[in-house]
Amino acid sequence: MTPSGNIKTGSAKPSKRQLKTEATRKRITDAARKVFTNYPYDAASIRMIGQEGGFNHSFVRYHFQSKAKLFEEVSRSLIGKYYQASGEMIMDLNGPLHENTQALAERFVRYSFENPDPFHIMMLNMGAVDNVADAFPGMEYLRGFHEDILALFTASGYFEANVKNVSHVFFCSSILLANCVGASNFYCKVLDMDPEGPEYRQWVKDLFVFLLYPSVKRLFFSGNGKSVKPNTSLMEEGREALMHSAGAVRKRLRGAARNVLSLGHSGPAFKKLLADIEKSAHMLRKGRAPSRVRKGETKGQATRRRIVSVARRVFSKYPYNAASIRMIGEEGGFDFTLLYHYFPKKAELFEAVTSQLLDEFRAAVTGIIKGLDSPSMHENMARFVARTLDYSFDNPDVMMGCMQNIAQLDKFEDMPGFEHLTGFLLESLDLFREYLPLPESDERVRMWLFGFGSMVFSCVGAASYHAQVLGMEPRGAEYRQWVKDTLMSVFYPCLKDLLFSEK
Repeated sequence: MTPSGNIKTGSAKPSKRQLKTEATRKRITDAARKVFTNYPYDAASIRMIGQEGGFNHSFVRYHFQSKAKLFEEVSRSLIGKYYQASGEMIMDLNGPLHENTQALAERFVRYSFENPDPFHIMMLNMGAVDNVADAFPGMEYLRGFHEDILALFTASGYFEANVKNVSHVFFCSSILLANCVGASNFYCKVLDMDPEGPEYRQWVKDLFVFLLYPSVKRLFFSGNGKSVKPNTSLMEEGREALMHSAGAVRKRLRGAARNVLSLGHSGPAFKKLLADIEKSAHMLRKGRAPSRVRKGETKGQATRRRIVSVARRVFSKYPYNAASIRMIGEEGGFDFTLLYHYFPKKAELFEAVTSQLLDEFRAAVTGIIKGLDSPSMHENMARFVARTLDYSFDNPDVMMGCMQNIAQLDKFEDMPGFEHLTGFLLESLDLFREYLPLPESDERVRMWLFGFGSMVFSCVGAASYHAQVLGMEPRGAEYRQWVKDTLMSVFYPCLKDLLFSEK
């Protein structure tokens, strides 16, 4: 079964009532599609969809019982169309490897820019999966799409390798395509290009060929330069290792729950745990959580520092235009009017948070790059990937905040703190040039940094989204290792080509 679902066929002619109902549902889903491609799932509402389509919101509920059902219908339709188009783009590749790679990049980039809705929905919601109380609507279609596209690549004969290795390339290309198309306004500001212009589309196509061709070439050829022959059993092993059933995830969750319950409902350890949690929650609700004053710091400075600390948590969970001063006050357990004394505007608080986060991240990246002193290029790359991800997963706020906002840059052009992120990306480029023998004026250097940074920000900042698609635990060691393996599989070969192509 493909993500588009099974289509029922039969000889019975639909009645006028059935045709009218179908046309009505299409009007509703068309309106919903416009809303869901402009607003995150949390921010969208049935009322907004009704206003977009020109009908009462109760009329929408009659045909679709909930927002979740409507979101699932829109997701299923978009993913089904993308799946069908992907099959057509993949199955007729018959040229040399480099030409095939260029053809695939050209086709997928062209189709994605001409049909951007699924990528807008992905980018608007990647960072918001944790905010939905129940399972995120449509996630099963995304997981099915991931599996089916891998099967398409395998069936086409384009990749003749372990499916897990192929999946690293596909996983990376999917994330980059979603970012480049679904957050084009953000990236074009970084690149100083027009998101609607041909220059940006060509740059994205060149990016894909540059980043993916070396890893694709490695999949095709063994160490002696001969083509790798298909190994069906190896493919199946890789597929089984990659695809984790929902049952396995539930089993791990049940095991964790049993560990907690093993304390005993009436045991003293369990009672103390509940009492501590309730005490902490009560203090926060009453605004009595202490602001510890550090040495050489005034009480006002301590309060300001605490406000910024709490705001970091809120801005990492919600987009800038959805977060509010009142939410930050509730999160920190103090009267929200106090925040206006220290930060008269939300923009000023967001600016302070962004500046602090990027200063911390800048210092960490500088230390990581300066510590790459192994004579082995592969060892340096492995250290760089491992240390970058370890720091990022342990300190995810800057990545989570980025993923909450980059898809909505066009809605608030003067996003506070944006210049800090742009400056950080440019500084990172200079750092790489300082510590690695990179060509001075090669656009591929910027492409490598752009691609690597986008992957880290997305995989860490939207970990719940990507891990659920893969059937993994977003905070587990397995997902971290998967991301590390993907970055090494894709970015080490193209860095090696970049450094030694001239020699």
